[in-house]
Amino acid sequence: ARVLCLSIMAASSSPRAPRAHGIPHSLYAQQAPLLEVCDDVLAGRARRSLLEPDLDDSITRTLRLSTFDYAPYSVEMDLDGPHTSKHTLEVMLTDGTKRPARSIFEWLQQFCVEQVTLRTALRKRGIGVPPVGSSNAEMPCLLAYADDFEVPQMFNRVCARSVLKCADWWTMWMCFEKEENEVLQAHRSALMTACAAKIVIEKIDTTNTIWKLIEPLVTPTWKESLQSFPCKKDDVATFITHISSGECPKRFFQKKDDENAEAFWECDHEDGEYGAYLLST
Repeated sequence: ARVLCLSIMAASSSPRAPRAHGIPHSLYAQQAPLLEVCDDVLAGRARRSLLEPDLDDSITRTLRLSTFDYAPYSVEMDLDGPHTSKHTLEVMLTDGTKRPARSIFEWLQQFCVEQVTLRTALRKRGIGVPPVGSSNAEMPCLLAYADDFEVPQMFNRVCARSVLKCADWWTMWMCFEKEENEVLQAHRSALMTACAAKIVIEKIDTTNTIWKLIEPLVTPTWKESLQSFPCKKDDVATFITHISSGECPKRFFQKKDDENAEAFWECDHEDGEYGAYLLST
């Protein structure tokens, strides 16, 4: 997990309305229209969920996000030293209820699905869309807004800008585009294969009896195509390490005798400021 550092607004002489969790500082001026789109997208979160309700109480693991940040400017800014936070990360089930995530993959998968859906909605509405070629563009973190936690980022309290890049993927506009394109292409290919099979079978069986029997087996749904998005469960360590861009080493831990006991840690520092975050079960 990367270094999670809480974003803190720079001191301002003019009062402002509270900034909603998940909205990057660079997009603060567009907060109202962004939140409107976020609310519209969140209305379909349960429908997109890949997690069915279950009655298995034997799984007791809970995914938590722990953050730490420290800046030497704390005294000057009348802040009281290092800041820490802890938050239980949740996932939504298909029935609209929430429960704590039980693994990094379980939460990360829902995070990626929601971010891609939000990016598509923002493009359709023309809100918060960055100029072409803008590699550092940001977007809201939908789950941070929905589940009320701070995105892990170190925010310089003096120059009022983000100085640490370790947690870019939480709000990066371009993140997961490659994986999104791959799953779209795979879904289209599967549908084309099913369509070709239907044409052949209809020539053999004009009553469509055979096709009606096998159609559910050969025609993929979106949820089936998303099962390995943004990566396979066994590849989550490689994937989350890859999308993390901090200069300091990042670490993924998993107990040999318990695959559900896992943690991802990342940290970063610049000009005396230090931040870190931990995802752990």
